[in-house]
Amino acid sequence: MSTRKDFGPIQASRELGLAQWQWYAARRSELIGAPDRGGRWSAELIAEAGARIEQIRAQLPDGPPIGAVRAAERIAQHLDGVAVAGCDVEALALHGLLTGVDEYKGHALYDQNDLDRVAADHGELIAGLATDRLAWQQASLTRDEACEQLGWNRTEFARVTSELGIEAGRFGRWPREQVQALATDEQLCERVRRARLLGPDQAAEFLRVRRREVDYLVASGFLAPATHVDSEISRNRYVSVALYTTGALEDLLDFAVIDWEQLRGLEPGDPSPLREFTALPIERAKLVRALATDLTQTHGVEVDPRYDYRADTWHLHWQPDIKGVPSREGVAAEIAARPLLRPHRRQIALHPAETTVEKGSSR
Repeated sequence: MSTRKDFGPIQASRELGLAQWQWYAARRSELIGAPDRGGRWSAELIAEAGARIEQIRAQLPDGPPIGAVRAAERIAQHLDGVAVAGCDVEALALHGLLTGVDEYKGHALYDQNDLDRVAADHGELIAGLATDRLAWQQASLTRDEACEQLGWNRTEFARVTSELGIEAGRFGRWPREQVQALATDEQLCERVRRARLLGPDQAAEFLRVRRREVDYLVASGFLAPATHVDSEISRNRYVSVALYTTGALEDLLDFAVIDWEQLRGLEPGDPSPLREFTALPIERAKLVRALATDLTQTHGVEVDPRYDYRADTWHLHWQPDIKGVPSREGVAAEIAARPLLRPHRRQIALHPAETTVEKGSSR
């Protein structure tokens, strides 16, 4: 026996040959008395516990406190044919039949002796909890399962359920009957489909035209964005991206004044027939900034447009990547390929920085 006069919990558990979890289990069960010396245990009290240490060990759990999943497995060992789950253990705690004795990362840990006691005393209740849980799982869907059945994305599902006042039930699951009712509501599903948002590139794919034709459709007033979102193109640098509804794009296909067959047959660099519908020319500044944004998004290098009012000239500055992309020639070709920007090419000066791989160089 140690010559210490008093012990803290760690020293006391070592003195008695107990693991930390065994010490705290013995304290919870009052197999070892409360501290009798200012929050510490006297040598006499520890000696008295040591004299009956085998009796104490016999009343301790088989192992340390365990989480809900392993707790369910332990309870199930006492109940033949009952599929106990971790959520059933948590339900027992909500009923006041179990109390967590510790926690790990915010999750309760349960004394194994308490689990054995609950399994022996409340087997019928536990079986009922398991039956109710399984019945609800059969009668419900997860959010992703519901979205898959409806053919919607998460945003659409959240919007519709919020509008209709439909709420998730236990475990965040959704009643199967209500999801089925949504799926059979043809008008609702059509409204959701037509409201689906597409970006400029997706809109071009949907219409089966060049990306540039989408800009002309907007400039001519045939198409208007439903909303805009900010898209990050580099660290702390964002651009506003227009989004269009599927319904608006479908309606465009019925416009008799637009020759879709002709538009879909255009090759890169061909002038667009939609130019004649553009009511007003797009300001040069917008065109140059749009070019800088597109180059930044395409090549992943920041293209900085600057205007010199004295020379009435736009200057594009950028640092090409180690392969020299985009090159001066490449940017010039891009300007020439844009019908609305091409007439301004003499007022656009190109300033690619010298390509370097020096460590620490940046722009």
